[in-house]
Amino acid sequence: MGAEAIAMDPRVNNERAISCYEKCGFKKVKILKKHELHEGKLEDCWMVEYKQL
Repeated sequence: MGAEAIAMDPRVNNERAISCYEKCGFKKVKILKKHELHEGKLEDCWMVEYKQL
């Protein structure tokens, strides 16, 4: 039994990673506001998800 879906949450300004994930079949689901603490600042992240068909 494998996973039906995989989710990740890259920061919105990490365009290179997001582009790579989309090329691998991940879809943007929603923006998570002030989701991740990075260098003392809360930053927005994209929730991206890959689902098997």
